[in-house]
Amino acid sequence: MKKLLNLLIFTFFISFSSLSQWHYCCHINIPFIPEFTTEYKNAIFINDSTGYYCYTSYAPTPSSANSIYVKKTTNNCESWSTDFFLGECYYVAKAVKYFKPFIYFLWNFDGSLMIEYKKEGENWKSLNSCGGYYIDFFAHDTSNYKVLSWYYKLYVDSNFVTVQYFKNNNNYQTDTFLTYTPKKMWFPLDTVGIFLCSSSFSSNKNTLIVKYTPSTGYNIVYQDTNQNFSDIYFPSPEAGYITGDSGIVLYTNNLGDTWQIRNTGFNTKLNSVFFITNNSGYVVGNSGLILKTNDYGATWYTQFCPIKSSLTKVYFLENSLVGFIFSGLTVLKTTNGGDTWLYKTNDLNVYPNPATNSFKIKIPDDFKEEEALTLFIYDSAGKLVQQSLIYKPYDKLILENKNFKGLYNIVLSNGSKRYTGKIVFN
Repeated sequence: MKKLLNLLIFTFFISFSSLSQWHYCCHINIPFIPEFTTEYKNAIFINDSTGYYCYTSYAPTPSSANSIYVKKTTNNCESWSTDFFLGECYYVAKAVKYFKPFIYFLWNFDGSLMIEYKKEGENWKSLNSCGGYYIDFFAHDTSNYKVLSWYYKLYVDSNFVTVQYFKNNNNYQTDTFLTYTPKKMWFPLDTVGIFLCSSSFSSNKNTLIVKYTPSTGYNIVYQDTNQNFSDIYFPSPEAGYITGDSGIVLYTNNLGDTWQIRNTGFNTKLNSVFFITNNSGYVVGNSGLILKTNDYGATWYTQFCPIKSSLTKVYFLENSLVGFIFSGLTVLKTTNGGDTWLYKTNDLNVYPNPATNSFKIKIPDDFKEEEALTLFIYDSAGKLVQQSLIYKPYDKLILENKNFKGLYNIVLSNGSKRYTGKIVFN
């Protein structure tokens, strides 16, 4: 009878799995060490268990002794260690990127953009420094890369953007943009670049697609003033995809010369795109929207996501079924192409969850009874929204909330030990 019951439960689970996608989610916390004000930038994973993220820790006013960190995990986010650190100066972390086999860390110092790089298992090395403030970066390898930067000229009170081309650590070409402003770039070939551009420096709306070749220069190949193009990805030199507002995906099969609209059927902002092959890929957007296609974007189907916050990045490891989706400090992970998602419980027992306007926390036993603890609450983008001191009896703690909506990250610390959790407010 017990075997029959187990079989029925297993059969029900398999049947349920086949009806919905992404129904299990790996809520992996990217932890902050709360030091004054932190500014989280982004995270990457280079294999199934190894990932990096970077952030700036700001000192209190009037000091300018900032610190920048690159944190690393090798055990699927169970723990994080400091992999790169600079402190006590005006440093600002900008991005951590992965162009196989190298990891790149980009940071600004007093108007100069610094580039560090490493292979997994090796130490960080300084690649280069160049003028301007970081916008985007694309690397073919450490001897061939492009840097998109913006500059401010105080004496004429003007801003402008440049793309700098480097080979063998030498800047062999710098192009300046005055009529429109590139905000994101992709180079499907070494000499061919595709740029998402706004009509002016002050505009945050990317309405232009610009193609660059050495023979023809920079030319607008697509324009839609009603759109805001957000992300670009080429699985091969011929095939490329761009996401935008209103659920729009653009597709090219001729190296970006022309673009075709692929309507997803959703009027939702799409934030990121990744294609595993020329025809099979994913887009993610606001309100937990995940879409997949297997026919070059001609048709799309939804995959269920258990969080309804904005999904900002999707990508898969090369030639792998392992993929990641980022939403602020939360990482969703799949090991089978998105058919099912692993579930990781939180260290903190937060209940009820989801909650309406109050919740309780079951405090771990290894916190001493006489200790005062600090509770930090971050929104899904990593912004600290509440900080409180709490005391015993912890199990009767009730925090009133009237304004929070969506997914929040919780950190409980006594200064040396820290526990993390998540809560969703309806």
